Amino acid sequence: MNGVIEIYFPSLSTGAGPQPVGASSNGTSKSYFNSLGVGLPPVRRLTRSTAQVRVGEYLELIQKEYEVKLASPQWRALRPFRVVLRLHEDWFDHVSHARALGNHIWHSVPYSKESKENPSLCEIVVPAKKATQINNRSGIRAVPILTISDLHSQTPEEDWRVCERYASLSSEHKLLGLEFRCKRGKGEREQLRQQLKTSAKLKPDFVRLVDSEREVNLSFRPQQVSNTQVVKELALTIEAFAALEYEPVEVSPRAVVLSRHVDLQWRPFRTPSRVLGLGVGMRSQRIDLAGRFIRSTSSSLYANYRKSVLARWKQRDSIRKAERVPYLHELIERELESDGGLDYEQVRRRFGLDLEELHPGLRVVLQDAGLAREHRGNLVLTDSAKNRSAEIARNFFLGEQDIKKL
Repeated sequence: MNGVIEIYFPSLSTGAGPQPVGASSNGTSKSYFNSLGVGLPPVRRLTRSTAQVRVGEYLELIQKEYEVKLASPQWRALRPFRVVLRLHEDWFDHVSHARALGNHIWHSVPYSKESKENPSLCEIVVPAKKATQINNRSGIRAVPILTISDLHSQTPEEDWRVCERYASLSSEHKLLGLEFRCKRGKGEREQLRQQLKTSAKLKPDFVRLVDSEREVNLSFRPQQVSNTQVVKELALTIEAFAALEYEPVEVSPRAVVLSRHVDLQWRPFRTPSRVLGLGVGMRSQRIDLAGRFIRSTSSSLYANYRKSVLARWKQRDSIRKAERVPYLHELIERELESDGGLDYEQVRRRFGLDLEELHPGLRVVLQDAGLAREHRGNLVLTDSAKNRSAEIARNFFLGEQDIKKL
């Protein structure tokens, strides 16, 4: 289950924007500063200013939200190929902590041995309005991928005009990307003209065109999405960028990635169908067992986000069991219905349960009765037993004693 982890780091200032960290908090716990926290550099040496307290509090909340989500079977099988850190300018001075948290989360995912050895691919996204402030931030300039975005800009044309003055941005980064919001209707031509002008001056390695007005409600799996649908709707924009030698290299339901380097391996840069969003106002999206597109968004108000995370953290054990049991039963039913059969190893990987240990000899009994056969390590029902798959699946369900092992 490949995908991306995206983490948003909002404003730290109570006077800068409607959703700052700590704006509605009556007090901040100092317990974070009594330990090394979530695998970060020692924070006791930092100045205990209000900003530093809020940095620690927010990092701790992100870690708790991640651990709660990772415990659910819906996300446990996620194998992220990229970690994206979306930074408000207040975090420019704390980017080392943001990167350390992203790296810690990457390495805490239960990979296979081969994947575990691969280094994390980190992308930092900064607002176009403040992109000129990163020149003296070595922690930002050293990331593998730097993306400048106007997705949340109120005045994108003006912000990009300021960025154009710093043409050295493209030569100072390993991979530089520009993330443009595609507007429809009034102002579309003017916006496109400015985007082309900025791209011509900054010469980014890639351009990501995001159709922010499209609400995707997929009833099918992402590999069945017609790549021509979004391309046709953005045809004029793509054609205009082609004059600058940018060609489409990746397509998703909501975005197109263009690049001058078509021979580059672009899989790590695509906009995936599965996104695990962490932080205030972040959106998560995934495909469920029935192939439906599921989207959830955390609260955009810090106080509500904090309250929700802490409540779920306190009840994480009961939530974990409540979510895992019905999900496991549905997984068993659907796999026995499928031609691929029931994968014991997948159940062990996602739930930490050994079906052979829970139901010893059951697969042998089913095979002796002519109801199933072995195929590539999976238990596959015979054609005559397919119409009884739901009944057979119930033999694999968990009893009360089994649930305690979750």
